[in-house]
Amino acid sequence: MLSRRAVSVTPLLFACVCSGCGGDDPSKAPGSEAATGWTDPAADDDWSDLIDPPPEGTAATAADVEAGIARALAHGAPSASVVFARYLDLLDQGDADCPGSAMAGGFEVHGVCTSAAGVTFSGVAGLVTMDERLDTTDGDWTGRYSVMTAPADFVITRADGTQLQAGGVLRYEEQRGPSLQWTSQVAGTWADGDATGWLGEGFSGELHVQGEDRGGGERTLRFNGGYSAGVDTIGFDGVFLSDRDCPDGVFQGKLGLRLGDGQWAGLQFDRCAACAEAVLDDGTALGEVCVDRDLLDLAYTDTLGMP
Repeated sequence: MLSRRAVSVTPLLFACVCSGCGGDDPSKAPGSEAATGWTDPAADDDWSDLIDPPPEGTAATAADVEAGIARALAHGAPSASVVFARYLDLLDQGDADCPGSAMAGGFEVHGVCTSAAGVTFSGVAGLVTMDERLDTTDGDWTGRYSVMTAPADFVITRADGTQLQAGGVLRYEEQRGPSLQWTSQVAGTWADGDATGWLGEGFSGELHVQGEDRGGGERTLRFNGGYSAGVDTIGFDGVFLSDRDCPDGVFQGKLGLRLGDGQWAGLQFDRCAACAEAVLDDGTALGEVCVDRDLLDLAYTDTLGMP
């Protein structure tokens, strides 16, 4: 018969079993920093010595913001109708062989092809339209019409070498009834070497413009989104204009401009104000900035128009 013997483990022995008594230093195990002599630079979160401090005297001012906004708005309001018109004009210079008619209102060209008119097509383009218009006795129409790209990923090169480059979505919708209403959307990247303004500078971003004309000088415009054109990046958050309620100022909304150091300067407009305090992301107030209402008003004619 086996006898049972009590087995005791002293605290010291227990500690040795759990943590080791002497032996190799784990920090010097193969592959460790101590063994290889290499330190991962990502382990050091302090990268301040690699960042050049901004030159003295280059801090943004209210005048910089005001000039930047004016310059950005002077490019004109990005408009789907403008791009549609240029695209359709170039498509008319194609033929049955190039780019062919693989897609309604568009094309699908893998590689490149050149039409008899000397226009080169590459990529994929297509249009989706919805036409619910009814002719009126005075030669006009009522109802709704919309057109959008689906998809748009192409380059069209003219005979002179200038290109219309597309990568994104365009949409235009117009509705006529008691009032004229329209919506313009430009999203993605769009550029045309034959154009001036925002399209000539090159557009990147997304902008929605909604407009309404009730007649008798009652017009409204609403901007949402943001985009870069050339060196300028500007953003709109519910910027609303109303000729009836605010003929000289912005009815409401926030306008922003990205500065050279990457910060945004935001302007929150009170009802019918033409000027607002420019405030940086970090809360720094730069001072009052005024916006030329006429430049914003150009969006009425820039964005309105059937493609």
